[in-house]
Amino acid sequence: MLVLLAIVLLGVSAIILAGVAAWLRNSERLENKWFLLFAVFLGVWAVCNYIDSNTIFSPKTTALFATFDFVLAPFIGYSFLRFTTYIIYNPGKRVQRMLDVVTSARMQVVLFGSTALAAALALFGQVFTPITREASLVLELHWGMIPYSIPVVATPTLGIVLLMTAYKNSSHSDRRRLSFILLGFAGATITNVLTNLVFPVFIESRSVIGVLNVLGYLGIFFVAFCIYLAITMRKLFDLRVAIIRSLMYALLLATVTALYIGAVFLAGYILLDNGNGVSIPQLMVSSGVALFVAMTFQYLQRSFNRTTKRIFFRDSYEVQDVLNRLSDVTTNTIEVNELMKNASGLLTQTVKSTFCNFILVEGGKVRRSAEFMHVSLPSEQLYQQLQPLLSPRQPVITEVLGLMPPAPLLRKHGIEVVIPLYTKDTLMGFMVFGSKQNGMAFQQQDIQMLSLAGTALSVAIQNALRFEEISRFNETLQQKVEDATRKLRASNNKLRQLDATKDDFISMASHQLRTPLTSIKGYVSMVIEGDAGKISSMQRKLLTQAFISSQRMVYLISDLLNVSRLRTGKFIIETTPVNLAAVVQDEVKQLSETAAGRELELIYSKPEHFPTYLLDETKMRQVIMNFIDNAIYYTPSGGSIKVSLVERPQAIEFTVTDTGIGVPKNEQHHLFSKFYRAPNAKRARPDGTGLGLFMAKKVIVAQGGSVVFRSRENKGSTFGFLFSKEHLTQQAQDKNER
Repeated sequence: MLVLLAIVLLGVSAIILAGVAAWLRNSERLENKWFLLFAVFLGVWAVCNYIDSNTIFSPKTTALFATFDFVLAPFIGYSFLRFTTYIIYNPGKRVQRMLDVVTSARMQVVLFGSTALAAALALFGQVFTPITREASLVLELHWGMIPYSIPVVATPTLGIVLLMTAYKNSSHSDRRRLSFILLGFAGATITNVLTNLVFPVFIESRSVIGVLNVLGYLGIFFVAFCIYLAITMRKLFDLRVAIIRSLMYALLLATVTALYIGAVFLAGYILLDNGNGVSIPQLMVSSGVALFVAMTFQYLQRSFNRTTKRIFFRDSYEVQDVLNRLSDVTTNTIEVNELMKNASGLLTQTVKSTFCNFILVEGGKVRRSAEFMHVSLPSEQLYQQLQPLLSPRQPVITEVLGLMPPAPLLRKHGIEVVIPLYTKDTLMGFMVFGSKQNGMAFQQQDIQMLSLAGTALSVAIQNALRFEEISRFNETLQQKVEDATRKLRASNNKLRQLDATKDDFISMASHQLRTPLTSIKGYVSMVIEGDAGKISSMQRKLLTQAFISSQRMVYLISDLLNVSRLRTGKFIIETTPVNLAAVVQDEVKQLSETAAGRELELIYSKPEHFPTYLLDETKMRQVIMNFIDNAIYYTPSGGSIKVSLVERPQAIEFTVTDTGIGVPKNEQHHLFSKFYRAPNAKRARPDGTGLGLFMAKKVIVAQGGSVVFRSRENKGSTFGFLFSKEHLTQQAQDKNER
């Protein structure tokens, strides 16, 4: 019985230590967290099960631990199910659908709720009542056994189904990992069926059955150990180290336990009597034994460490020795390629990796790629995907990334570790290491050594690059650079003068044209309104077209003046209270005849109630007219143009949607540039300037708004603007405070 107790305690300690070790190695992974919970639940349950199934304890004690036994069982199945949902790394479509169902919020409420309900039924005596018969515990089952059994059986069964389905649809490496878990549960199922169903039927001796119960506990320990191996196969830490360290500590614990039990029994047999009380000699002997165990524990631990290191860690190395040899390489080599080649050979030999390559960057682009071991890598693609991860100056470990980018690209090219090379605050490149030749994972010692080597190599490579640059340049080249710089400065000054002359000309011409155009527009307006006498309908139509053309010319001149003001820093937004609904209606009214003349349907429904906001009315009229005018000229006859002004909860939005020629997709990113016009727009309207949309965007953005633009070639376009109410309100408050 004592041997069985020692096995149970040893196994429980190993299970919980395995969960803690997995969690400590990578506390961020959810599968490690759930394995820790599973291990704790399983270990505590095993202790409770051992106590409630042995007659050496009092009936009251066995009844109490039987309750704990039943309370813990549902949580074992639930924690195992949650663990399985995270240990499946590359699910197929079928498995992913199953995982989506199992991990959905509704299903989690059902699963955890049924688990908690089952535990509550057991805790409050609705599953069984303990009865003592002939000095042994008998459980009298109640109605609660049925709802209790459902989650206890369903959750682990669902986890096994997920694992088996994933096993059928997984790659070879994933199958090996999942097969360990399935093997562990198969072993646990077989041993527990034998100990709980087969042996009690064919063996009458209760003492023999009690001894054989050790198989059931061994099966429980076996499933936990198999899950532990499955996690280590993911290379969260070194499999060999994990197994050896686990065996070492298990052997150490067994040795200390055996020494303690043997010492206690030997001392009790020789020195102590059979009295019921605790005498001073007994207390002294127990204290002496405890002191002996405490004093010898560290010695035994060091002995086991030395033995395992001498036998199993022959490939170990001294970090300082490697750094000393690397220092010799950096001091004796000044040529960049030779330096990287020698360093690559040294580091590859030390950590036993399949390759070590260097990628140097500068100005956001790959400057040089030094590839050895006949390995070719997509340097530019690697750099673009790794750049966000290299900024913290921490090594990038492929397996730690899981399924996050750029893990798929790294795995594709066999890259296990990436070490950034920094000089002060500048990333100058990085080293990439392939997987180890022996198939093991990179250990913490490897990562630390490579990080230190990367720091030393960063300085050495930078010095070598500087020496290379100095060697390449000479006095003649420097003179040519100065000559080219002088010519460039002269050309730049000339361009500035031409640009200033152009701006002066545009400003002068615009001012000179504005006055006569304003007069023409005013006189035409007076004639249309009948101030010069009655006119015919035909005359009115022609004069209206002349008035619209004059207005368009005024807007064009305003655009030219605004472009000039932007160049000289004199572009000013002058805000006044504006009712956009009325402004849009005025512009639609002015352009309605032009739209009708082109056989287009111009639609606008003015909002009944629209608030007033602080905006530059003149410039906003110009923007609105430009959007509607473009829609009219770029929409073929028979089309329609819909003008919309909408007040939303958080913003106001104005849009002009047409059924016109649209903007080609590959031209859209140029559309709001100065003087730019798409090819199809030039064919439809040769006299355009390309300033309307440019200035419209400037006006909208200058007032805190954003441009609305959507278009499909030959399907139509939508132009407009969007203003946040919060911004407009804040702008009005700021103006009032001023």
